Amino acid sequence: MIDLDLPDTQYVNPVEAMLEHATDSLPEPEALSAADLVHVYARPGATCTVADDRGICIELHVKVASGDAFVAAAHADRLRRGSRVSGRVHDGDIVQTLIFAVEDIEDTGGGRADGLFRLVESVERGDERASPRYDFDAPARLTAAETFTPAHDQRVTQARVADVARSGLAFVADRRYAPGESIDLQFEDEAGATVRCRIQVVRAERAVYGRTRYASRIMAIGEIDQLRLDRLCNRCRLREEAAAEDAADELPLRELLAEGRRGGGFKRLFGRA
Repeated sequence: MIDLDLPDTQYVNPVEAMLEHATDSLPEPEALSAADLVHVYARPGATCTVADDRGICIELHVKVASGDAFVAAAHADRLRRGSRVSGRVHDGDIVQTLIFAVEDIEDTGGGRADGLFRLVESVERGDERASPRYDFDAPARLTAAETFTPAHDQRVTQARVADVARSGLAFVADRRYAPGESIDLQFEDEAGATVRCRIQVVRAERAVYGRTRYASRIMAIGEIDQLRLDRLCNRCRLREEAAAEDAADELPLRELLAEGRRGGGFKRLFGRA
């Protein structure tokens, strides 16, 4: 009998090996290019909303898009050649702020004009759904969102801001708003600066005294107003952190006072004055 002295080998399942290799070699998702962001945000035939540095929100009817630019119709008195306007687009779970320059304006009659908008900057703001909300109380003014068609109800509704976040806010009002409804909102921060934005109602819940509390997300906000809102959120965060530290410092003092009462008074704790 011939004895074949072969080395011991371990059987490898080829299917498992292929799956392991495929898992290890999954490519990282690529970020959208400037042209891709423009085409996601400004689709021909659709509408989008931008806000300028005055806090004015402008609804645009997109006509054509090419590369990093697009042409859209808007109210003529809302467009300013050379100004910057900003819009928001969702890249998966990530929110991107797109800054466009108004390069040219052509009057088309009837109080409307076509504008040429070119992307000059994009800012990634991360997953804003995870943005913390901070308690903040301030009076607010609400008006129906101005679109291509004039709003039927131009009344100003008085409300109160209940909390703020980088991506939205909550407010309390007597008037009824439906989920999905767009509103132009403005309020003053604690420094006296006005924050303006266009919001969309997300949900409503009952508040005290027969009022309703509405949660909303920001649909359009100018660069300056976004900066003011971000700074307001930072100040609110610092206040909450300071209050939490003060509360933590008060606990040992309360325990010390309780011990003093149980042990026969403060003289026993601190010595004779």
